[in-house]
Amino acid sequence: MKSILVRTCIQAGLDQIYHYQRFHVEYVTDVLSNNRIKFSDPSTFNDPWDCQPSFSKTILDKPDIYNRYVEYACDLVRRRDGLSDAEVAQEAALLHNDRSFLEKFIDGMTIAMSQAISNQYRVYCLSSDPSNFLMWAHYSDSHSGVCFGFNTRSLVFCGALEVNYREDYPQIDLIDDDDFAYLRDTLLTKAKSWSYEDEYRLIAKEGESDSFMVVDDSFASFEPQDLHSVIVGTSISTANIETIRELLARREHPVQLLQARPNSNKYALILEEI
Repeated sequence: MKSILVRTCIQAGLDQIYHYQRFHVEYVTDVLSNNRIKFSDPSTFNDPWDCQPSFSKTILDKPDIYNRYVEYACDLVRRRDGLSDAEVAQEAALLHNDRSFLEKFIDGMTIAMSQAISNQYRVYCLSSDPSNFLMWAHYSDSHSGVCFGFNTRSLVFCGALEVNYREDYPQIDLIDDDDFAYLRDTLLTKAKSWSYEDEYRLIAKEGESDSFMVVDDSFASFEPQDLHSVIVGTSISTANIETIRELLARREHPVQLLQARPNSNKYALILEEI
């Protein structure tokens, strides 16, 4: 296995890590009563570039790389079901002689890999900052949702990986066999304008995997002691706070309950125990 060039939350020195979400009774109950979290399909994210691969076509300017791409594409064509020998030969000739045809082939691979990411991978988004008012506004239903704090000294949450923010969209070599560089440049890279999130991600796969955390229908379990705190938004309803109190009262391991409230002196939030 090749190393991935990103930090874990442990390496970043974090003791807790936080997940913002709307108040949905079903999902809040899952966390507080069933000790499980729901991962997201990357295709549902609000950033259209997020988790979308972009395979570089500029490197085709180099003849040796162009030829490598042609051979790679031809090999895929030969494996395709339903093509006659003549059809394979015709498509191979186009790949060798028509750069625009090869570029369209790469575009098709981009679409196919985007779909494969959506089918295989699930992501649980976390942040280092529980009092970021933009995060509360965007991900916790305009400050009326919740934010769960998890201990990083956990078999589950210690594996949260730091998101990399950059100005330029990463261009990936289609036939590079470094799977973890591919993972970094797709699932763990976002535009610099999102850097205020200071995001970390748990990456999982549906079904079986030797290299990744595994989820079942997008859910994964954690140990009861992994949950450190529940923070409610400044605009949450009293009824929803009481629901959370009732769920917390049934837990064997104590969990801190706090509320994010406006700082009276500046545009910021403070967390107070309630």
